[in-house]
Amino acid sequence: LETGNTLLLLDQNDEAINDFKYILNIDKNNVDALVNLGSSMLKINKPFEALSYFNKSKKLDQKISEIWYLEGMTYLEMNMYYQSIVNYEKALELEPNNLMYINALGNNYALLYSYNKAEEYFDKVLCLDPYDTIALVNKGIIRHHQKDDLNSIRYFAKAVNILTEDSSKFRKNI
Repeated sequence: LETGNTLLLLDQNDEAINDFKYILNIDKNNVDALVNLGSSMLKINKPFEALSYFNKSKKLDQKISEIWYLEGMTYLEMNMYYQSIVNYEKALELEPNNLMYINALGNNYALLYSYNKAEEYFDKVLCLDPYDTIALVNKGIIRHHQKDDLNSIRYFAKAVNILTEDSSKFRKNI
Protein backbone atom coordinates (compact mmCIF):
# COMPACT_ATOMS: atom_id res chain seq x y z
CA LEU A 1 0.00 0.00 0.00
CA GLU A 2 2.77 2.41 0.86
CA THR A 3 4.29 2.11 -2.61
CA GLY A 4 0.92 2.66 -4.27
CA ASN A 5 0.21 5.68 -2.08
CA THR A 6 3.60 7.19 -2.93
CA LEU A 7 3.01 6.59 -6.63
CA LEU A 8 -0.42 8.21 -6.33
CA LEU A 9 1.11 11.29 -4.69
CA LEU A 10 3.67 11.48 -7.50
CA ASP A 11 0.88 11.35 -10.12
CA GLN A 12 2.14 8.02 -11.36
CA ASN A 13 -1.44 6.87 -11.53
CA ASP A 14 -1.08 3.81 -13.76
CA GLU A 15 1.64 2.38 -11.53
CA ALA A 16 -0.40 3.15 -8.41
CA ILE A 17 -3.45 1.45 -9.89
CA ASN A 18 -1.39 -1.62 -10.75
CA ASP A 19 -0.05 -1.73 -7.18
CA PHE A 20 -3.52 -1.52 -5.64
CA LYS A 21 -4.89 -4.14 -8.04
CA TYR A 22 -1.97 -6.44 -7.16
CA ILE A 23 -2.88 -6.12 -3.48
CA LEU A 24 -6.54 -6.85 -4.27
CA ASN A 25 -5.52 -9.99 -6.20
CA ILE A 26 -3.99 -11.23 -2.95
CA ASP A 27 -6.75 -9.92 -0.66
CA LYS A 28 -9.96 -8.84 -2.41
CA ASN A 29 -11.29 -7.46 0.89
CA ASN A 30 -8.44 -5.05 1.56
CA VAL A 31 -10.42 -1.89 2.34
CA ASP A 32 -7.41 0.42 2.09
CA ALA A 33 -6.54 -0.88 -1.37
CA LEU A 34 -10.16 -0.51 -2.49
CA VAL A 35 -10.36 3.07 -1.21
CA ASN A 36 -7.01 3.99 -2.75
CA LEU A 37 -7.98 2.39 -6.04
CA GLY A 38 -11.18 4.43 -5.98
CA SER A 39 -9.14 7.57 -5.32
CA SER A 40 -6.89 6.66 -8.23
CA MET A 41 -9.88 6.28 -10.51
CA LEU A 42 -11.21 9.64 -9.39
CA LYS A 43 -7.82 11.20 -10.13
CA ILE A 44 -7.83 9.90 -13.71
CA ASN A 45 -11.42 11.05 -14.22
CA LYS A 46 -13.14 7.68 -14.07
CA PRO A 47 -15.89 8.51 -11.58
CA PHE A 48 -18.05 5.45 -12.16
CA GLU A 49 -15.12 3.13 -11.50
CA ALA A 50 -14.26 5.21 -8.42
CA LEU A 51 -17.81 4.81 -7.10
CA SER A 52 -17.64 1.09 -7.68
CA TYR A 53 -14.53 0.76 -5.50
CA PHE A 54 -15.92 3.07 -2.82
CA ASN A 55 -19.13 1.02 -2.69
CA LYS A 56 -17.16 -2.21 -2.33
CA SER A 57 -15.15 -0.70 0.50
CA LYS A 58 -18.31 0.58 2.25
CA LYS A 59 -19.76 -2.93 2.17
CA LEU A 60 -16.72 -4.06 4.14
CA ASP A 61 -16.58 -1.11 6.56
CA GLN A 62 -19.18 1.66 6.70
CA LYS A 63 -17.49 3.44 9.60
CA ILE A 64 -14.57 4.92 7.66
CA SER A 65 -15.47 8.56 7.13
CA GLU A 66 -12.91 9.00 4.35
CA ILE A 67 -14.83 6.60 2.11
CA TRP A 68 -18.00 8.66 2.44
CA TYR A 69 -16.03 11.87 1.87
CA LEU A 70 -14.34 10.53 -1.26
CA GLU A 71 -17.64 9.27 -2.60
CA GLY A 72 -19.04 12.76 -1.98
CA MET A 73 -16.12 14.24 -3.93
CA THR A 74 -16.86 11.84 -6.77
CA TYR A 75 -20.49 12.90 -6.94
CA LEU A 76 -19.39 16.52 -6.80
CA GLU A 77 -17.12 15.92 -9.81
CA MET A 78 -20.17 14.52 -11.58
CA ASN A 79 -22.22 17.65 -10.64
CA MET A 80 -24.53 15.47 -8.56
CA TYR A 81 -24.66 17.87 -5.62
CA TYR A 82 -27.44 16.29 -3.60
CA GLN A 83 -25.78 12.85 -3.66
CA SER A 84 -22.55 14.55 -2.71
CA ILE A 85 -24.23 16.21 0.28
CA VAL A 86 -25.64 12.89 1.49
CA ASN A 87 -22.17 11.38 1.50
CA TYR A 88 -20.50 14.41 3.10
CA GLU A 89 -23.15 14.39 5.83
CA LYS A 90 -22.44 10.72 6.53
CA ALA A 91 -18.71 11.45 6.72
CA LEU A 92 -19.43 14.32 9.10
CA GLU A 93 -21.67 12.09 11.22
CA LEU A 94 -18.69 9.78 11.69
CA GLU A 95 -16.23 12.63 12.30
CA PRO A 96 -18.26 15.63 13.51
CA ASN A 97 -15.40 18.12 13.86
CA ASN A 98 -13.59 17.40 10.61
CA LEU A 99 -13.08 20.83 9.08
CA MET A 100 -12.55 19.44 5.59
CA TYR A 101 -15.93 17.70 5.66
CA ILE A 102 -17.72 20.75 7.05
CA ASN A 103 -16.12 23.01 4.43
CA ALA A 104 -17.11 20.52 1.72
CA LEU A 105 -20.74 20.69 2.80
CA GLY A 106 -20.60 24.48 2.78
CA ASN A 107 -19.13 24.44 -0.72
CA ASN A 108 -21.86 22.12 -1.97
CA TYR A 109 -24.62 24.31 -0.60
CA ALA A 110 -22.93 27.37 -2.13
CA LEU A 111 -22.90 25.60 -5.50
CA LEU A 112 -26.64 25.09 -5.07
CA TYR A 113 -27.03 28.83 -4.28
CA SER A 114 -28.20 27.94 -0.77
CA TYR A 115 -26.01 30.65 0.67
CA ASN A 116 -27.58 30.73 4.14
CA LYS A 117 -27.08 26.98 4.55
CA ALA A 118 -23.55 27.24 3.18
CA GLU A 119 -22.76 30.03 5.59
CA GLU A 120 -23.98 27.90 8.52
CA TYR A 121 -21.33 25.34 7.68
CA PHE A 122 -18.58 27.93 7.22
CA ASP A 123 -19.58 29.51 10.54
CA LYS A 124 -19.29 26.10 12.19
CA VAL A 125 -15.78 25.75 10.76
CA LEU A 126 -14.84 29.19 12.06
CA CYS A 127 -16.17 28.33 15.52
CA LEU A 128 -13.84 25.33 15.55
CA ASP A 129 -10.93 27.18 13.92
CA PRO A 130 -11.20 30.97 13.49
CA TYR A 131 -8.08 30.88 11.27
CA ASP A 132 -9.47 28.51 8.64
CA THR A 133 -8.74 30.41 5.45
CA ILE A 134 -10.93 28.16 3.30
CA ALA A 135 -14.04 29.07 5.31
CA LEU A 136 -13.04 32.74 5.40
CA VAL A 137 -12.60 32.93 1.62
CA ASN A 138 -15.87 31.10 1.05
CA LYS A 139 -17.71 33.47 3.38
CA GLY A 140 -16.19 36.33 1.39
CA ILE A 141 -17.49 34.80 -1.83
CA ILE A 142 -20.96 34.33 -0.35
CA ARG A 143 -21.03 37.91 0.91
CA HIS A 144 -20.01 39.09 -2.56
CA HIS A 145 -22.90 37.12 -4.11
CA GLN A 146 -25.22 38.71 -1.57
CA LYS A 147 -23.99 42.18 -2.61
CA ASP A 148 -22.37 42.72 0.81
CA ASP A 149 -19.01 43.77 -0.58
CA LEU A 150 -17.78 45.48 2.58
CA ASN A 151 -18.00 42.26 4.59
CA SER A 152 -16.80 40.30 1.59
CA ILE A 153 -13.59 42.33 1.57
CA ARG A 154 -13.23 41.89 5.35
CA TYR A 155 -13.33 38.10 5.04
CA PHE A 156 -10.86 38.11 2.15
CA ALA A 157 -8.54 40.47 4.03
CA LYS A 158 -8.61 38.29 7.14
CA ALA A 159 -7.72 35.23 5.06
CA VAL A 160 -4.87 37.09 3.34
CA ASN A 161 -3.56 38.33 6.69
CA ILE A 162 -3.56 34.79 8.09
CA LEU A 163 -1.81 33.40 5.02
CA THR A 164 0.73 36.24 5.00
CA GLU A 165 1.41 35.81 8.71
CA ASP A 166 1.81 32.04 8.29
CA SER A 167 4.24 32.49 5.39
CA SER A 168 6.23 35.05 7.40
CA LYS A 169 6.57 32.56 10.25
CA PHE A 170 7.58 29.90 7.76
CA ARG A 171 10.25 32.10 6.19
CA LYS A 172 11.68 32.98 9.64
CA ASN A 173 12.04 29.29 10.47
CA ILE A 174 14.05 28.46 7.36
